[in-house]
Amino acid sequence: MDLTNLPALWAEAWPVIAAVTAGASALDAILPQPAPGSHWLIARKVLSFVAINVGHASNGAQPSFLTWIARVAGPVLAAQAAAQAAAVPAPAPTPANPPSA
Repeated sequence: MDLTNLPALWAEAWPVIAAVTAGASALDAILPQPAPGSHWLIARKVLSFVAINVGHASNGAQPSFLTWIARVAGPVLAAQAAAQAAAVPAPAPTPANPPSA
């Protein structure tokens, strides 16, 4: 088997992989966490792995949208303001004796 063009070999599989991952992510977000010691715990761990849910996101309480925007946009806006302040050129010096007309 020629493996010189490996991305082309997997090109047809990527939509299927993306669909399976998206479906598993949706199920992982919808289904509640099983109790410790439950026989569903192994199935849930496999589902979380397929969903690429490394951080084990829970469907618990989430911060409000405004809190989230403040956390995300605050540092970005501060960095933009600092960059604009640094980019403002100094005013041109005025000549000491302007030429008379």
